[in-house]
Amino acid sequence: MQIIQILVIIISMFSTFSCTAYKNTVEVLESSKAQSIQEPQHEYSKAAKSNLIEAEKGDSKAMLELGNLYAYGRGVPRDYSEALKWYRLAADKGESGAMYSIGYLYQNGLGVQKDYIEAIKWYTQAAEREDAWAMNNLGYMYEKGQGVPVNYNEAVKWYKMAAGCGDAFAMNNLAKMYHDGKGVKRNYEYAYAWAALALERASSKAEKDKYYPLADHTRQELDSKGFQRAKQLKDELSKSIRVLSE
Repeated sequence: MQIIQILVIIISMFSTFSCTAYKNTVEVLESSKAQSIQEPQHEYSKAAKSNLIEAEKGDSKAMLELGNLYAYGRGVPRDYSEALKWYRLAADKGESGAMYSIGYLYQNGLGVQKDYIEAIKWYTQAAEREDAWAMNNLGYMYEKGQGVPVNYNEAVKWYKMAAGCGDAFAMNNLAKMYHDGKGVKRNYEYAYAWAALALERASSKAEKDKYYPLADHTRQELDSKGFQRAKQLKDELSKSIRVLSE
């Protein structure tokens, strides 16, 4: 009964907002450095030219795409400063993906001096527009004390919002908080439920490899009855999670 009551509260929270996450952003770029990019460069060159034409006409999505191409160095030389220019123009037109990407550049000091306060400002603007990646990164900054005092309660709040949007990164982060008892009472059943959901929703083998250890470890912390409750919890949570709009 207690689990069901808690689930009602969680599901109610998730249903109060919609979710977005612009997947083709600079954060994906950083993980691609060690990967072989198979797409031919001439296709990116054509994309850069066509997006430049549309961006100069005022198309905000083209501005965002052009920023990504400069950040990735696809079809154009990698240039974070040029990427930032186009992200700012897109952000001025309300593109949450651009706001998120600006925050990421400032958080990691790419093309700009590292500035956590500026990163939080841009992540917050994106999060206010229901950007799940921005929510997750705000949670991380509160957890680690980047630009703000460490605040586990605030970190959990943002992780829950992003996880409710279906973001696997946030689910794994939330699982860690439950496992370690940071910002929430330590609960291995919740830790397993969120870790298993992250593993289930991972979009690549690299992500699965990253999430598996926590899911496996929390599974071993549970007895048979606890594991059954955790699986039920995972199934119920899964029903409440929104699908990220691409």
